[in-house]
Amino acid sequence: MSVALAVNGHGDALTQALFLISFVPFGAGQVYNHHKRRRDWFYRRFRTYENFRAEAIEEARQVKREKGETGAMRHLMSLYPRLPTSMKIRLLKEL
Repeated sequence: MSVALAVNGHGDALTQALFLISFVPFGAGQVYNHHKRRRDWFYRRFRTYENFRAEAIEEARQVKREKGETGAMRHLMSLYPRLPTSMKIRLLKEL
């Protein structure tokens, strides 16, 4: 689109900057919505971090012993694809 603006004689820097800035709220809204859906899923499924920890800690601990931290992270990602990254990291730090 910025190429079309430049060809039509509207290619000054201000126009291009305003064009790019107009997409920032849209992108930020998409990112916020993605993280909100993940958080909502987590709290609907487990209610608290302690409930999640009780369900996942033993299996994650065993996988970490066998395959290391990376393997444990992959295992958590495959079991809980919607799990927020902060919860995965928090659990792995406790192992």
